[in-house]
Amino acid sequence: MIARSLTVAVGVEQAFETWTQRIDLWWPPSHRAQPRTLSHITMEGRVGGQLVERSASGEVLRLFGTVTGWDPPGRLAYDFYMGGTQDRPTEVEIRFSASDGGTRVNVEHRQGRMSKERWGRTNRGFDRAWTDVTAAFATFTDTYEDRA
Repeated sequence: MIARSLTVAVGVEQAFETWTQRIDLWWPPSHRAQPRTLSHITMEGRVGGQLVERSASGEVLRLFGTVTGWDPPGRLAYDFYMGGTQDRPTEVEIRFSASDGGTRVNVEHRQGRMSKERWGRTNRGFDRAWTDVTAAFATFTDTYEDRA
C-alpha cells in the first residue's frame, strides 16, 4: 500500500470539493495526456462516475478510473486504471477529516485487483506520482482565492 497524509488550510467540505470538482485546476501538468489548455479533467460525483481527461473536442484522452465510493465530504474511493487495466485496477481511497486549522487528507493506494507481480513493478511509479499529486493539491488549496 502507498499512503500519503497532508493537512490543508481549508475546511473539510472545501477540501473535498476541491479534490473532486476542481481537479482540473490543480492536477499536475506532468500527469496529464495533454496540456491544461488542450484538455479538461473531470470527476463525476457519484458511485459509477468517471475520472476522465477529455480533449477540448470531448474525446476521451485518458480514463483514470471509476468512482466506487462517494461519501461527501469525508470519503472518496475509485478504481484506478493507470498502470493496469479496467478489469484489474488498483484502488484509491481518500479520506478528509477536520484537523486543527484545516483538513487532514489521507490517501491510500492499494494493489486492488492488479496482479502482485505487476503491482511490484508499478508501485514505485505510483509512489512518486502521489508525491506530485498531493503537493499540487496542497499548493492549490493554499493559494486558491475562493477559500472559505
